[in-house]
Parts: sequence; structure tokens; C-alpha cells
Amino acid sequence: MSRSVMSRSRTALGRVLRVSVGVAVATWLIGALFPAAAHAQAGFGDTSTNFSIGWSEIRTENGDSLIDGSDGWFIDTDFAWRINPDSPLWVGFGFAGSYYNESEDVSGGIGFNDVEVEADLALFALEPRLRMVIQPGGEGPGLYVAPRIGAGLLIADVDAVSITEFPGGGFTASGDSETEFWFEVRPAIELGFSGGAWAVGAEASYMWAWADEDAIGDTLEELRLGIFFRFAN
Repeated sequence: MSRSVMSRSRTALGRVLRVSVGVAVATWLIGALFPAAAHAQAGFGDTSTNFSIGWSEIRTENGDSLIDGSDGWFIDTDFAWRINPDSPLWVGFGFAGSYYNESEDVSGGIGFNDVEVEADLALFALEPRLRMVIQPGGEGPGLYVAPRIGAGLLIADVDAVSITEFPGGGFTASGDSETEFWFEVRPAIELGFSGGAWAVGAEASYMWAWADEDAIGDTLEELRLGIFFRFAN
């Protein structure tokens, strides 16, 4: 790995650590200042299933890649269990996927070939997660905030197709497809309303991932903003 790549990796890791520490400190302060809020868990149950969907944006280490800065969409499913009946901490596992597609036309001008390039990126994440549910209003239905941290395996499927059109008619097509395996870390936060056996709200997360992938670089970053619906029992 080159020195510049190592430097960027250390910078990304530093951002992950700062965000994670910030979430942990904020959670600890809320729990210390408002202990009743941190332990008020009435109506949340002992297990939960969460479904979320929304908008996402991808950033790649290679800023010249076609998908760098692309908008996409994501879907996420989360299964969680409370550590014990009196604890605000939940452990769980998440399955998430996101998709990006970009195309670009390159005109060769009069007498030259025109080329259309299309790239697809599908991401699939498998994340063990730790979540803390905090109810500032105390027990019972109402608003809550839940910081979360996840880390695990990220599978990236990359497809690229190039279609060359000739001035006199006809075309040729070529493509490449590969699957890469990454390590990723994803801090997140939920803001929701619990009605007892259900909850709805909004969530935000930011992911950093590392691998050795020539097409888009050694690091990926992804921002997600979405809505969720949670069932508890």
C-alpha cells in the first residue's frame, strides 16, 4: 500500500474514532445526567425488528471514478435483543443493501467512435450492532433517541460496461464484473416515536470501509438518511 493511501486510511480511521467516541460520550452524558431516561424502557419489549429505507450517497477514494458522489438508495433490516430487562443497551445484527448506477457518453466527434460507459455498484453489509435507547420523557410511549454502532463485512459487486458505436454503423460491447470484500464501520443515530409495540422515525448513518480494490480505491464512504418502522415484543 502506498504512503498516500496509508495516510488517507489513517485519516478515515481517525474520523471513525472521533465519531464513535463522540456518540459514546454523548450517550454516557445523557445516561449520567438523566438516569431515569436511560433506563426507562416500558413498552419497548425485549426483542425488536426494524425496517428502514431511504437515500444514500457514495464517496470513493478514486475521485475520478464514475460512481464517486453518486446518489442511490438503501434498505436495511435490523434484529435486536435487549441485554437484560433493565438495560437500555441492545445487541443485534443488521442486513443492509444499497445500489448506485451511473452512465456517461463520450463523443468522439466526426469520424471517431462514440463510447457509452455505464457502472453499477451494489453494496451488501452484514453488521453486528450495539444500540442504546434513551427516552428523555421517561417511561411509556413517546420520543426517544438511539445512538448505534455497527461493524462487519461489506460485499461490493462492481459492474462496468462500455459500448463503442462506429460512425459507419454497428457497435461493440465489453464489460467487467468483480466482487470485493471490505471491512466497514457504521456509526448511526435514530430519532423516533414509540407507541409501545411499534416505533417510527428517522435515522442517519455514515460508513467507512477499507479494502484493496483498484477500480474505486482502497476506501469507501457512504452517507445514509432514511425512515424506519420498528416492531417490538
